[in-house]
Amino acid sequence: MESGANFHYKERSVLTATEALDQTKEMAKHFNCSQNQWMECLRQLSAEDVNNYTSITTWPLEGTEYLPIDAQTSFREGKYNKDIDIIAGVTRDEGSLLSYWIYPELHGNFTEQEFRGLVQGSDFFFHGIPVQNVTDYYLRNVNTSDSQALKHAFYNYFGDIFMKCPTYLFAKQFAINAKNTSHNVYYYELTYQAQDGAIYGCVEETMGICHGSDVAFVFGQLFEYNSTTPLDLKFSAEIMQMWTQFAKNG
Repeated sequence: MESGANFHYKERSVLTATEALDQTKEMAKHFNCSQNQWMECLRQLSAEDVNNYTSITTWPLEGTEYLPIDAQTSFREGKYNKDIDIIAGVTRDEGSLLSYWIYPELHGNFTEQEFRGLVQGSDFFFHGIPVQNVTDYYLRNVNTSDSQALKHAFYNYFGDIFMKCPTYLFAKQFAINAKNTSHNVYYYELTYQAQDGAIYGCVEETMGICHGSDVAFVFGQLFEYNSTTPLDLKFSAEIMQMWTQFAKNG
C-alpha cells in the first residue's frame, strides 16, 4: 500500500454518493444537457471538456458495487480478505508536494492567517476539523513570522491527515486483527530521497522527502538516469529485492 488508505476522519467519507450525484447534475447543467438525457449528454463529452471542468470532486465512493462498505466497517464486521500479508508506508514529508499542488497560496509568501484559512478549507475533504485545536497543535514553537516555517507546519498537518495517519491506522488495525494468524504486516517511513528527487518537482531543502519519493526506488527508475549516485542504486536494488521477496512469500 503506497499513496495512503481510505480510512476517513470520523468515518465520514470525503464524498457521498448523493453528493457525487448532485455535483454531476451541476456539471450537466454547465454543459447545457437536458434534464431527460443528461447522463447520455455527459457521456458524449470530449475528454478535454471533462478534464477542463474543475468544479467536481473525484473520489472513491463507498456504498457502491465497487466499494460496498468503508474500511472501518469492513474491519469491525470482518468483511475483507484476511488471508494476505501487507506492506504499507509513507514518506517523511508526505504533505509538502501534495498541498503545494492543491493550494496556490503555498507558492508565495505564506502567513498565519492563510495557514488558518487552509486548515478551515481542508474541512471540505475531512469534515469536522477542529480548526483552532489543529492550528494550536501544528503552530506550537513555530515562528509565525517566518513564511517557510509556516509552510512546513501546514505540510506536516496536511501530510498527517491526508496520508500518514490513515495509512498507519489502517496498517495497525490490520495487524491487530491478524495478531492470531501467521500473516505479516509491515510498515515503513522513507526518510531518504534520491539525488534526482527534484524530478518530481520536490526540492529536499525546502520540501523534505516528498510524496512519491519511494516510487523511483521501488520500480528501478533510477537505473535510467545518468546522474544517479551509487548509493541511490544500491538502495533501490535493496528495496526492489525486499518488495519482490514480499510478493513471493510475504
